[in-house]
Amino acid sequence: MAKNQGGRSVVEGGGLSARRHRPALYPRNRNGGRNLAGVFLEGRFSHAVLRMPPQGEWRANSAYGVAVSPAAPPEKAVETARQILDMLPEIPAYARIDGTLIGDRLLLNELELVEPALYLHTAENAVADMVQAVKRVIAG
Repeated sequence: MAKNQGGRSVVEGGGLSARRHRPALYPRNRNGGRNLAGVFLEGRFSHAVLRMPPQGEWRANSAYGVAVSPAAPPEKAVETARQILDMLPEIPAYARIDGTLIGDRLLLNELELVEPALYLHTAENAVADMVQAVKRVIAG
């Protein structure tokens, strides 16, 4: 169900609530906010990256010149991301959970399930782990 709360769009259903937010609410470096992308293979945390937009840009997307660096997110942020995956009807072979990291809190920005950049080059065993995950899915 979609509704409006104080000028914000809110979508609720199936135990999940999503609010549209404006980029100005989470500007770069304010409150230590950082854009984190966490990669999960078969529901298990694999690795994460921090994505830093260039000066004057708020979109953390490769089309806008974002810098990507490996990250070790706080356990609480990883657990939050895992809880988001648990809301899905089934666990996908791969997923990327994008969020704003403020301290050890992860605020969901986007759940990427279709053609996400998985940043496999940023973690030592990520390519091999991805290959094994795909093999297990194919094998059934």
